[in-house]
Amino acid sequence: MNNETQAATRAAIYIRVSTDRQAERGYSISEQETKLKAMCTAQGLKVYKVYCDDGYTGSNMERPALKKLLKDVWEGKIKSVVIYKLDRLSRDIQDLLEIIRRIFMPSKTRLISLTESIDTCTPGGRAALNVLATFAELEKDTINERMEMGRIGYVKSGKWFGKVPFGYDRNKEGNLVLNADAIKVRQVFDMYLHGKGLKEIAETLKLTSSESVNSILKSKASHGFVQYRGEYFQGIHEPIISKETYDIAAELRARQKFMQKGSAPSPYVLVGLLYCGKCGSKMAYVKQEHYTKIVCHSTRKSRPHLIVDPNCKNPRLRAVNVEETVLEKLFNRVDGIKDSWSESDTEEKRIALRSRIEKIIVTDGDIDIHWHQGH
Repeated sequence: MNNETQAATRAAIYIRVSTDRQAERGYSISEQETKLKAMCTAQGLKVYKVYCDDGYTGSNMERPALKKLLKDVWEGKIKSVVIYKLDRLSRDIQDLLEIIRRIFMPSKTRLISLTESIDTCTPGGRAALNVLATFAELEKDTINERMEMGRIGYVKSGKWFGKVPFGYDRNKEGNLVLNADAIKVRQVFDMYLHGKGLKEIAETLKLTSSESVNSILKSKASHGFVQYRGEYFQGIHEPIISKETYDIAAELRARQKFMQKGSAPSPYVLVGLLYCGKCGSKMAYVKQEHYTKIVCHSTRKSRPHLIVDPNCKNPRLRAVNVEETVLEKLFNRVDGIKDSWSESDTEEKRIALRSRIEKIIVTDGDIDIHWHQGH
């Protein structure tokens, strides 16, 4: 047998087992090796080397034996690679096809699969590989779709998916339960709403950093929600704070972020609370030539994404009149607040309003205030 013939019969055996369970199902290293060596003998192939990745998943291409095998194939040391099943080489069919196209085909190396009777040196084998590739990808997509549906169903049922948020632990049933850090979450919100900075809060409560405080302030888990891929659902876990507290803190964060960009905050105390009683759109302060007015967004072309009914007929009202009416109702409802009102700054006034008022419905000059429960 000349050197060229010897090279053509030189074969490598590649074996992979990721778990003990796979070994129990017939994928053990010794069993794969025995069967693959027998096949090489039957086809007149000489085993050059056995490459074995023990304890590596097929979805990860960073495997030492696989990398050595592909290097040897590329350098022409091997002309046939024998495997027990395609998924031993890779569970990702796209990775498998990429290996064949970029390494096996240019080096004219055969890939032989024992259980699937595939040999890439034959037209039939290549066709079979393409068919298997299509169905393998379909199966993978189907599994992923089912898993995704399962995760969405899990979250919609109110259960938390992913990293457990600060202030909670996960119990045996997989549900969030309060832990000793829940009190720190309440303290974070309380200190923040009383004007403390993130760094001061972190140092006082012995949290790792300002970013940790910011993450607590942003997490909707603290007031009873779960989230998945940007969507939020009502959770079944116990809230640490009220939604009202969270919303007030979120508004304050937005204002502070706005100020950090070099812009002055709006002096209007009812921003974010006003809604049109005719079409349901939000209402805004609009500065005109002589007066600032409260205007339905549906009548403003500058904010098309906020338009609910372009034919809305709710009239524009002078802002000062709307504010006076709201404050009069507030002072009559809440004892003692009037005395300190004039000494409060705009942000303090906003916080006082948002802690008590859910929204203000304006209809043809009538002001209907929806108070938070308990106020």
